[in-house]
Amino acid sequence: MVADESDRQQLRKLALDRGGTTGNLSPDAQALLRVFFASNSEDFRLRLHAGPEPLHRRLDALSPSHYIKDLRSPLILIHGFNDPAIPAQQSIEFAAAARANGLANSLTLLRMYGHVHPILPELGATSLFAFYIPETFRFLSVLNQVVAIQ
Repeated sequence: MVADESDRQQLRKLALDRGGTTGNLSPDAQALLRVFFASNSEDFRLRLHAGPEPLHRRLDALSPSHYIKDLRSPLILIHGFNDPAIPAQQSIEFAAAARANGLANSLTLLRMYGHVHPILPELGATSLFAFYIPETFRFLSVLNQVVAIQ
């Protein structure tokens, strides 16, 4: 989505381990970074539309919402509830669009994931019952859905 290899490497580092500096990114790379670190769905849309037109066109072309009508198998969506890069609202809206098009689907929002890496509280009695056990059951439920598809 950005032409410069150095920009791509820096963006990859920022996305994977939240490390690195943004000051020497090109304007297009900074616009892309702003889009993907939106705080909610509306902020995502505002940042996307404020970005350069080529970026807007490219991201729009990648949107799975354009392909819902072509899907024929059940759709299983899993999204990190606290995803800092792509708001969970994007998957909520995608699931609604799938339902509106008659596509069988399920959406599971997991608190244990951000965008790529797990977000796990310190293990203790409270977190075991309030977080780990419920999240494990949600995760296993998704695995069961995947295994059940033939």
